[in-house]
Amino acid sequence: MIDFIKEMTVGNRWLWFHILAGGFVAKVIYLIPVDWNPVVFVACLAVAWEIFKLYKDGYKGYSGGAKGWFADTLGDILGAVLMAWVVVA
Repeated sequence: MIDFIKEMTVGNRWLWFHILAGGFVAKVIYLIPVDWNPVVFVACLAVAWEIFKLYKDGYKGYSGGAKGWFADTLGDILGAVLMAWVVVA
């Protein structure tokens, strides 16, 4: 379990970008006059991005194959959603 969490955070070289993007998108959605929940919007956008990335690249480039992909994807989505929550809370 500890190895999985390390792969999800420390081993995820794009996590910082997903955190930054999640916070930025949440702030933009929060500031424009729409009735969307910024955190839910960021979650949907993050899931859609990861599906697109899986369709485009598959599992290649991930150490550990499907397990590595899952850890990377979960870290990206959680990072974006948590930062979105922090920005609008």
